Amino acid sequence: MIVSHEHRFVFVEVPQTGSTAIAKELLGQYGCEEVLHKHAHLREFLNQATPDEKRYIVAVGTRHPLDQLASHHTKLRNNHRGAYEDPERFEENGGWVSHAAREQFQFVRDSEGDFGAFLKRYYIGQQVRISQYAWGRSRYKHLIRFETLNNDFQAFLRTFGIEPKRELP
Repeated sequence: MIVSHEHRFVFVEVPQTGSTAIAKELLGQYGCEEVLHKHAHLREFLNQATPDEKRYIVAVGTRHPLDQLASHHTKLRNNHRGAYEDPERFEENGGWVSHAAREQFQFVRDSEGDFGAFLKRYYIGQQVRISQYAWGRSRYKHLIRFETLNNDFQAFLRTFGIEPKRELP
């Protein structure tokens, strides 16, 4: 999670929405600071924020759900950074890779990366899953869409009187 005390905003880093690029840019170019951890939920910030910080403007990255699933599938298919086979990254060992994610990884591997089979097995006909990041959506004042990432990011900066220094790398 990224905070600017000077401009009084919080940027929530939602996975697979371009948040890493935005976070690096905010940290490296605009004097922001990282608080809590990457992909922290807004509730975590609000639980430890001062009364003044609780009034900060909140921005969040978003992405079309099907595009997000395709990205997740690609990470599974490619064993993103070896995460799905590295016991140090497993939740039970203090990491972030859940047992369910490892099961999906194995299914994708066994189905030779078939995206349709992945969708049928884990998403089509299943109970609708709502991202935990959607829980704070009434507090979000700025959506930075993955599909229009650079334009939305620059518009976000300008609302605080910040002139963008460059295009997002």
